[in-house]
Amino acid sequence: KMFFVWYAIAKTYPISGLCDCFAAFRQPTQFEENLLKQTQILKNGDLFKDTLFSYVTRNGSEIEFWCLDCTPQNSLLLNNLSTGTSRPVMPSDSDILLKFWELLREALSVWPMRGRSSNGFGIFKVDYDVVRALKDPSGMLIDGLNQGQLSEFNAAREWRNKEYQQFAPPKPAAVELPKDLLVYKQKSSATTENKPKLGLVIIGNVDAGKSTTTGHLITQLGFIDPHVIKAYEKDNRLTGQYKFAWVMDKLKRERELGLTIEVGFWNIASSRYDISLIDSPGHRNFVKNMGVGASLADAAILVVSAAPQEFESGILKGGMTREESLIAYACGVRQFIVAVNKMDIVEFKQERFKEISYEITEILKRYGVPADRICAIPISGFCGDNLTTLSTDPRLSWWTGIPYKTETSTVVVTTLLTAIDAITTPVRATNLPLRIPIQNMHKITGVGTVAIGRVASGIVRTGDTVQIDVSCPENAKITIGSIEEYYTGKREVCAGELIAVQLKGVRRDQLARGMVISHPHNKPASQVVRFTAQVMIIQHPGQLKAGYTPQFMCHTTTFAGRWLKILQKLDKKNPTKVIEENASCIRAGDIAVIEVEPLIPVVLESFTEFPPLGRFVMRDNLVVGVGRIISVERKLLKNPVANVKKSDTTGEGGGGRGGRGGGIDRECHDGRGR
Repeated sequence: KMFFVWYAIAKTYPISGLCDCFAAFRQPTQFEENLLKQTQILKNGDLFKDTLFSYVTRNGSEIEFWCLDCTPQNSLLLNNLSTGTSRPVMPSDSDILLKFWELLREALSVWPMRGRSSNGFGIFKVDYDVVRALKDPSGMLIDGLNQGQLSEFNAAREWRNKEYQQFAPPKPAAVELPKDLLVYKQKSSATTENKPKLGLVIIGNVDAGKSTTTGHLITQLGFIDPHVIKAYEKDNRLTGQYKFAWVMDKLKRERELGLTIEVGFWNIASSRYDISLIDSPGHRNFVKNMGVGASLADAAILVVSAAPQEFESGILKGGMTREESLIAYACGVRQFIVAVNKMDIVEFKQERFKEISYEITEILKRYGVPADRICAIPISGFCGDNLTTLSTDPRLSWWTGIPYKTETSTVVVTTLLTAIDAITTPVRATNLPLRIPIQNMHKITGVGTVAIGRVASGIVRTGDTVQIDVSCPENAKITIGSIEEYYTGKREVCAGELIAVQLKGVRRDQLARGMVISHPHNKPASQVVRFTAQVMIIQHPGQLKAGYTPQFMCHTTTFAGRWLKILQKLDKKNPTKVIEENASCIRAGDIAVIEVEPLIPVVLESFTEFPPLGRFVMRDNLVVGVGRIISVERKLLKNPVANVKKSDTTGEGGGGRGGRGGGIDRECHDGRGR
């Protein structure tokens, strides 16, 4: 570093002063003699004019001093100042560039230039912070890389960047799977074809083991490479407890916190169904995302932890086991599989399983789920007991299955997989007009705008002309470019399938979660300014009056809605009987017909015409109530896509979209004859 500092001040410090300084040494060493000789030549400008830097190396007990020069012919020379010899830089001297950068980066970082100092602001072809991370055996330097450097690091490790070939780790030899495993994987991949679709959401309290159970089920069915699980286990350096959970939890934040944040999807197949697994979060802060996942499903697996205190905390007032099962029921789920998880922690005790299954069944029955649509199974998501095959653990010898009535016969359900096969085939609304609530949207290079959602009703084909929310003018024509279902191209998709559609004629920043895709000439979807609904109040400590403004969760959107009127108060035992007109207030346990005004434009439909878009959940920190939409008053926008603000497309809900435009188109869809 002394030579680097000397080199930096050489142009301002008198050369004669330097010569006198070195000449003043008594009994100079060989190094000092060579340096003095070279310094004398500096007066004539022959030495150090091409020097980049100097450094020290150790060769056993000997210390050598080196100088790196860049000649006018653009070649690099290494001068050994201890011996006075020189040689050209060889490919094996790659560490020299790193040494050079360690000395030079601080000087470069103060230059008023734009870019990264770690690649010389574009001077170098490689980023030497990335090179150091590639050569770091501990893997700790990766955490210090920014997003751009991390992209180059990943490209270098995958041998996709030729500039880093000499620094990248060697390619591993191809590992061949055993033939029996390979055949099993091929059979598993082929079983997704020509089977009825089933949307299956995984719900439950936080830390109940939802993601772990889902990931282990996918692994046992062979729909993920076993080497991926081994890599996840290696990344979990301590215990590997999240190796199966990482199958569904792909976000970096999810893996850091050890909990699910966003809805995860995976495609598997049983002997009967082509299944879209939907892993939903269980934490209260992400209940909006859970509601979105439940709106995409036909049936639910309610994962309940059998561990001490975990089950009790989930079913207490405000517990997420109770709340998420209610939200799923309000979103249209009528078939539940109760997976009593973590049975290995309680030594597979039959008494604990009976206690939990009885309590959960009673809760679901109170919500309105038929008793013959509930099936409880003891499992261990981490150990894999009773997921696809009956457990061989002797502590679980008491479990031989449970009778379950299907559409045609009664079967004995022993595992989670057989319980899934016993689910009644859902009825699809293919004869209704098209409705696709948007769950997410992306901009993909080379493809364009892509919207992800589940076809709630109708049929969509490639090349169809569609609209977002309401009719679009001719200059905003939107067409379906291509359709994919789990990376498989489709020309036609029916109701009930989770798809990604390429939208031509609209930008990514013009879309928001909660918007609805429909056909413009077949009862197009439109935003509403108010709607009438029948609600049932589940819990609330006080009276609910006109002006109350809870949060409404309907299909993939979340919005605030103000109660305008309580039109009718209905009989609890006979909801068709009116006991009070224009009621002043209602309480917990009451059923009423109310008129609601959304505070932002949303797309809703009457329950009698479009059930998936006509049911909702009301929340105010907790689930206040559930309901169905009776009628809507529509508002037509001249160009809804153009009215979307770019800043309003962020966030999880469907709120904050654009202005309201003009004119009200009043339309009443009343299933009660009002």
